[in-house]
Amino acid sequence: MKRETAYFDVLGMHCPDCKTKIEKAVSAMPGVKDVSVNLEAENGQVVYENHLTGVSEIIRVIQDTGFDAADRSGKNV
Repeated sequence: MKRETAYFDVLGMHCPDCKTKIEKAVSAMPGVKDVSVNLEAENGQVVYENHLTGVSEIIRVIQDTGFDAADRSGKNV
């Protein structure tokens, strides 16, 4: 059970509700321990347990909420 931190660029956010929508969706994922999205900087970070989820799953959830996401952490997607 190893915790990792992934960093993402998140594009398409326009207001605080967008930030909240992403944080709620990602925090509901199995293994996610912490989510922080910065509206102004258009990025975020997620602390997760790598045996329960991964970068590609996190990106998919962000995209499913209607936003573009790209990995900045150098992890395999």
